[in-house]
Amino acid sequence: MSKKNDPILLGQVSRIVHKCARIYRASEDDEQEALIAAWQALDKFDPAKSSLDTFVACIARRTFDKNDRKARLRELKREVFSENVVAERGEHNPLTEFENLEAFKHALSKLPPSLRDIAETVMYESKKAAMEKYNISRTELDYVLDEIGKHFVQAGIKSPADVRK
Repeated sequence: MSKKNDPILLGQVSRIVHKCARIYRASEDDEQEALIAAWQALDKFDPAKSSLDTFVACIARRTFDKNDRKARLRELKREVFSENVVAERGEHNPLTEFENLEAFKHALSKLPPSLRDIAETVMYESKKAAMEKYNISRTELDYVLDEIGKHFVQAGIKSPADVRK
């Protein structure tokens, strides 16, 4: 007889999951999901390695933690992509941070197209976004940014401090 079909074992698993749910203050949905995960894993349970309580509590805790991370991520995405935040981000232009905007725009326009694209990605998004978008390593990106810096120096912009407000 499979462990999954043992009503006594299932009752014990249910009791342990319910106890863990109270401790972790998990929702009923999370408790049900943990019960299903524990029930599905029962065939892997080996009494020689751990007690049933430990085995089921570990599965329940992992399920509750996973669901908690998902909920926090959903909340963060809601906050980031709410209409107000999107509107605020749409108005933000990093170029407005520069005092000598014309010199900066001119230097940016004189960059070769590939360097200009990378520079704009780093300015408007992040270094990580540029690395992913252009499939380059951190070392390669640093080299490219040094090259971009040389172009700015040639245009008379020696450092960001020279143009920032």
